[in-house]
Amino acid sequence: MKNTESAVVARRLQLSTRQGPVFGPISFEAAVGAVTAVLGASGTGKTALLLTLAGRMRPSSGSASVLGLDIVHDAAKVRRVAGLGLIPGVNDLEQALTAEQHVLEQRLILGRSRRGDDDVLARTGLADARLVRARDLCAEQRVRLGLALALVGRPRLIVADDLDRDLTSEQVVCVGALLRDIAADGVTVLGSCLDAASATFADAVIFSAAPVKFAETTETGSEVLADAFA
Repeated sequence: MKNTESAVVARRLQLSTRQGPVFGPISFEAAVGAVTAVLGASGTGKTALLLTLAGRMRPSSGSASVLGLDIVHDAAKVRRVAGLGLIPGVNDLEQALTAEQHVLEQRLILGRSRRGDDDVLARTGLADARLVRARDLCAEQRVRLGLALALVGRPRLIVADDLDRDLTSEQVVCVGALLRDIAADGVTVLGSCLDAASATFADAVIFSAAPVKFAETTETGSEVLADAFA
């Protein structure tokens, strides 16, 4: 039985700059342990939306909470429970470091000691790529490494950007299976995609592009939220 408790609640959340609107207003809820896909082409604000919900950016209006924490007033606490998968321009990989070195560095940054049952590389399918430098990883492996680094902090929410960029449809399926495996442990996942066909792994889909109403259910059962821009 799916958990119906809301991990993320956004109500008319919006971010604007002097140049104009970045995203929203957007309203949606994500249950604990659910996987939500954020759809939108580059430049539609999906990256900013993810960072806002992870407590890294301040919205212009509206409200949102993560596990009962207000993303503005409790931003520091939100950052402690929200882990970042790869977000281009924010936490890019160091090309000369191996996958294992990235994990060791992340543990030092977060002050996390190594536990015997906490092998994040094995958990994300990178056990055989420990000594491979980031520049030699394929696109799917880079996504997996980003998720491994997010898991180091033992988060309750993970946000990750452009999950399907440069991936084949088969690789997207494999990444989706990993996301659902992570979510099965009670971690809520928000991941952005460029292509709607990539979102079949998700329990729900929201849109970061133009404020258009959507109301449909995909063949995979993923709910497309009708009030995403209500």
